[in-house]
This record gives sequence, structure tokens and C-alpha cells, in this order.
Amino acid sequence: MLMDTLMAVFPGQRTDRYIVLVRLIGVVSFIFVLSACGPLVAVDAPVTMQAEMITNATEAADLRAQGDRVSVEALATAEAAQTQAASYLAYNTFLLATVQAGDGVAVRRQAVTGSGVMAREMFDLSDGQMRFLQIGAASDIDPNSRCFQSHRNLFTQGQVNTIYLSGLALNLQAGTRIRVDWLMDGQNVHQTTWVAPTFSEYQCFALPLTSGDAPLNAGNWTAAVSINGEPFDPVPFSILNNM
Repeated sequence: MLMDTLMAVFPGQRTDRYIVLVRLIGVVSFIFVLSACGPLVAVDAPVTMQAEMITNATEAADLRAQGDRVSVEALATAEAAQTQAASYLAYNTFLLATVQAGDGVAVRRQAVTGSGVMAREMFDLSDGQMRFLQIGAASDIDPNSRCFQSHRNLFTQGQVNTIYLSGLALNLQAGTRIRVDWLMDGQNVHQTTWVAPTFSEYQCFALPLTSGDAPLNAGNWTAAVSINGEPFDPVPFSILNNM
């Protein structure tokens, strides 16, 4: 039928009819190929996009997991660093107390802590230098070692009968004299003195102020410390009214 149509359109031109036929077949074939490929393209695009989305989601999940691991590691590192820094700060604060004056006796700086006495193992005592540290006010003293349980700067009237000026001495020489002048609102109300009977590499000391020595009234107090006549920084504390 196609050939009859071509012969009717192009009578007497056999060669031209074949050329047109070939071209027509080519055009039809091209259209067929396009129509066949069209659905494939339409199907492939969503599949490709879906694959890419899955890949992106996987990469995002990996990044989040990696970020979580980094965050956990960073937090652990920060906590460890903070703990170590706190330890170094505390120890360096205590080391300030070991600064000696020219005569090797007087200490111009002192470390006051809220916790108990530092252990003997923390110090190098081989140099033989006498040092005083961790000096502060306390109300609880070990009766055997004379070491303080904790330092305080606030007391309540009527709740304590004795306040101690306590501290730690290293390489304490026999005959060393420690004196405390107790001042209440600037007025000297009592004086306590203690003399080291023997040499001691590691020695706690506690000089008391009892309610029998002076009324422990509410107010601002100061323990003025001196060692062998050389003054230390004063130790302030307060006694509050018992409300």
C-alpha cells in the first residue's frame, strides 16, 4: 500500500520513489527509537534521584556519627583536662607557700584550702628547708595529729567553743615559735603561742582560741600569725549571730 501511494504521488519517477521510501522509513525508525527511549528516561530519572538521595542520607548519617564520636572524645578530653588543670592549680597554689625569704624561715605566701591536710608523699623534704603552708581557721582538729579536717572562714556564735589557727609545717626546727594574736573588730582579745619541742619533717599545728580565753562573739575576726617574730599574712574569719 505504501508503494501504491508513492507511485500515485510520484508517477513515472521510480528512483525518486525509492529515495522517498528510504527517507520515510528512516524517519519512522527514528520516531520509534525516541518513543522507545522516552519511557526509559522517565523511569531512570526517579531511580537515579532516589539512589542519590540514599547515598546522601548515608553520607549524612556517617557525618553525624563521626560528629558524635568527635563530640564525645572532645568532652572526655575537656573533662580530663579540667580535672588535671584543677589538680595543677591546687598544687601550684600550695607551692606558692614554699617561697622562702632570705633567711630561709619566713614564708610570705600561704595556701588556704577547704579540704584536709596534704599528704606527706606530695612533698620533697630532702632540701631541709623549713616551710609553712595550708594555714587557716578551723573548728575540727584531729586530737592525735593536730591536723585540721577542713578550713573555714565562717562560724556561728554558740555553735563552736574553740576556733583553731591551724596549718602544716615541713622540716620544722626545734624551738620554732608560732604566735597568734586574735583580733575581734580590730581589738586584740587574746594571744596564743606554741613552741616546737623537737625537729619534725612533717608536722601539723593548731593553736586554739577557746570561749574561756575570750568571748566568741559575733563580729569580724583576724588571726594575726607570726613565726619566730616574722609576720605572715593575717587569716580573717567571721562569727555570725545565731539566728
